[in-house]
Order: sequence, then C-alpha cells, then structure tokens
Amino acid sequence: MVIASSIVDPAFIANLATAGVETHQFLEEYNGLEGTYALIRKVGEAAGKKAEAEALAESVKNRIESVKALTANVEKKSCVYIISWGDWGDYAATGDTYMNELINAAGAINAVASASNWSISRELLLSENPDYIILPLYAYSDPAQAENFKNTEPYSKLSGTIISIDGNAAERQGVRSADTVEAIAKALYPELF
Repeated sequence: MVIASSIVDPAFIANLATAGVETHQFLEEYNGLEGTYALIRKVGEAAGKKAEAEALAESVKNRIESVKALTANVEKKSCVYIISWGDWGDYAATGDTYMNELINAAGAINAVASASNWSISRELLLSENPDYIILPLYAYSDPAQAENFKNTEPYSKLSGTIISIDGNAAERQGVRSADTVEAIAKALYPELF
C-alpha cells in the first residue's frame, strides 16, 4: 500500500495503481491540529484500521490538550522556529503555518506570527528578539549549527536561548505532532514537567 500527500504527482500515483499497487492520495488540505487528527483517521481508514486510528487520534489530541492545560497559566515565552537562515535565506514558522499552531499549543508565543508564507525579515527577527530560538535537527544537520548561528551576524545580536528539536517530527503532521508540542513546552517550561 502506498499513502501519499498532495505534493506527490498524481500521475505517479496513477502509474502505481495501474501496476496493481493499492494507493491512497490525500489531496485535501488538513490544516491545523484538527486537520492532523482527521488525517490520522483517514490514513487508518485506508489501512483498514479505523478503530485503532480513532484511538490514536484521540491519544494525540489528549496529549496536546494536557500540554495546553499545563501551560495555560504560565507567563508566555516567545520563540521562533527557524527553517533556514544566512546564505539560504531567512525562513521560519510564520503565523499562517501549521507550526504556529504547535508553538501556541506548547504555551508559547510565536515571535514572527505577523509574517506569512514562511518568509521573515532579519529586521523582524531582531526587533522581536525571541526568548527561544528553535533550530530543528535532521539526520544531515551540522552538529555545530547552534554555534554557527550564534556566531553569525546579525543573528549573534539575538539574546534568546537556542534549543533543538526533531525537525522531521515537527514539520510533518501526524502522530509525532504531540511529541513536538511536548518537546517545545519542556524546553521552555521545564519546571512544569
């Protein structure tokens, strides 16, 4: 069975189906956390595991709601989730992204929520000077990325604490969305856990 998102070329999916491979492509947009729970249910249904998927979606939702409850009364800290910086351009989770909702669910304020389409200006980043800078980690990440960020102008002017979380889990809607919310909350509010 092949399960694909909307970014996969439908012609490729059609070729797989022609070859006899069971395919399911989800072309709808699954926005926000509610969309994540719906996507988990749709994948489970496609796999013939509807009841298990329902239970899993509820489990993910309950974990996220628990973090929301834990952080409801804390003094909110600001953060920015950096996708790219420097020579590659300045990109971060802006207010119109799925990551913005995960940041808010973790009890934080997205410092660059006023920007859109993942694109931020250095001026915005410097003026907001978030309490925390999240640099996601991937298998190919440079182990010195935090040091490099801190030592590169103009980012060296930021006073926030740099933290890292699993970028693959954070940037893909699904079961690991709860892991991301928990990871951000634990980094910003360790006293609650």
